[in-house]
Amino acid sequence: MKRFKKIVLPVAIVMIAALGAFATNSSKKTAMHDGYRYDELSETCVNTQIQCSDVPSSFICTDGSANQLRQISGTSCPDLLFKP
Repeated sequence: MKRFKKIVLPVAIVMIAALGAFATNSSKKTAMHDGYRYDELSETCVNTQIQCSDVPSSFICTDGSANQLRQISGTSCPDLLFKP
């Protein structure tokens, strides 16, 4: 019985700890990106140096002048970014 406890108890503790770690792991990873605004005069995306998140939320990232910031993709900036 002592031998059984010496082997099984540590294995059970390690398994419970591993399951707890996976259960509490966050499923969403926030990726931070520079926010770009579309400049209609030059028809380009301009980097604002403002860090925004690509994880959707109810708060859209802006530059303080009501310009919605977007993520750059090639030569366009189609995707909205959000406040972290």
